[in-house]
Amino acid sequence: MPCSYTWDQWERWSIEWADGSKPRESTIRSFWGQHFPIFHSVKTGYCHMSIRPDLAIVSGGPIEFEEVSVIAPSLEELLQMVIDGENRLLLSYI
Repeated sequence: MPCSYTWDQWERWSIEWADGSKPRESTIRSFWGQHFPIFHSVKTGYCHMSIRPDLAIVSGGPIEFEEVSVIAPSLEELLQMVIDGENRLLLSYI
């Protein structure tokens, strides 16, 4: 079944919700130009996990997808958390 969301859906929504504010749109584009989404969820609202330029894994959700929290310092450590069963945060996404 095809996905109804694009890989950059969260960026698109943020720009749409910026209501034409060019400074806000610029901030949004800058954020998403430096963050690569690796996981999207719609389970408890729209959320994402993304990789920052320093390779840390961050998570953001509504209303401001660009306000993020660090989940793990690297993808390797995120995967190790899953292997070790430290996945209560991850379970909230799936």
